[in-house]
Amino acid sequence: MPEDDIATRTMFAAKLVYAFNFLHKRGIVFGDVSLRNILHADAPAEIKLIDLDSVRIESQSPNFRQPHSTGMLPKECREGQKEQTIATDMFKVAYVVFSILASVVQVSNSSGIENKVDDAGMTLFGRALNGKATERPSAAEWYRYLYDRVAALMNPPELSSFTATPRYQLRGEPIQLAWEVEGHRSLKLEMPSGEVRDLGGSASNTLEVLVEAGGQYRLTAENDNGTVTATTATVRVFDVPHVKYVDVPVFKSVHHCSLGVSDADMRVMTDAGTGFDWVDTMMSTTLPAPPLPFDLVGNVVTPAFGRDVVDWSGLSQMVDDAFRPPKTPGPIEKWVRGLRRRLVRE
Repeated sequence: MPEDDIATRTMFAAKLVYAFNFLHKRGIVFGDVSLRNILHADAPAEIKLIDLDSVRIESQSPNFRQPHSTGMLPKECREGQKEQTIATDMFKVAYVVFSILASVVQVSNSSGIENKVDDAGMTLFGRALNGKATERPSAAEWYRYLYDRVAALMNPPELSSFTATPRYQLRGEPIQLAWEVEGHRSLKLEMPSGEVRDLGGSASNTLEVLVEAGGQYRLTAENDNGTVTATTATVRVFDVPHVKYVDVPVFKSVHHCSLGVSDADMRVMTDAGTGFDWVDTMMSTTLPAPPLPFDLVGNVVTPAFGRDVVDWSGLSQMVDDAFRPPKTPGPIEKWVRGLRRRLVRE
């Protein structure tokens, strides 16, 4: 069969594992599983197992030696196990399925199977050839995967979801891309930055990428029957804020801000224990604030000094004075000091 006809090769592999599922459900260990003991026909597509001399029922038939074909020795048998089991059969079955899909005789590494199966298939091969005997996929599990894979390859790929998390990120930080796809032979990822990555057909269904530009990520899945594309929601990217430290003036007490006089001076000019009710009477007039060169909202309270009400330029100067120690006494300080002298004389 053609080397690149993955759908047909996958169908033959599915028929093979179906035969072993039939045997294993009845407790039958085939033993000498290898390519040389399997026949196939193209029309109609059929699989036949031959050389049945070493077939036995697990733990029941006489314990005669079952042979291993070259290169088909499971790990437990390399470590001294003599009896072959359903688990040893499944190591060899996975080896044969690998050979059929990758069109190779000798399995040396996983590179031959890449782009021939998807991420789920790569996981099954990992469990079958590199994992513990108890973790190997059963023939039924292989059949379910290969049957679904054949059905998917007969139609355009199905790309059911494609997401990016989080959707808001700082530039240069990672986001997680995740997707659900079936029946693809290849995957291509297009980034908002313009970069294009060829993920192949066996890529995992998640990928972490560093964000360089905001926008949507586009994933394209393709097989011999068509192409499908999906995009994520827009990912917003922000630059890290630049922090600049500057010197700021010390904000003085509320009393200084309101009257231009510090809290300490207010205590000096009044008798101990005297309340500040007289300040409230001075602050009874409320005037609407005209436009100022800074953001000042609402009404501004000014002292009621009869005809000596402070004008707006004077009030602005008072606010400025609140942010720095006064070099010379202002008009209000002069008035308060005069008031203090009158109180002392009285």
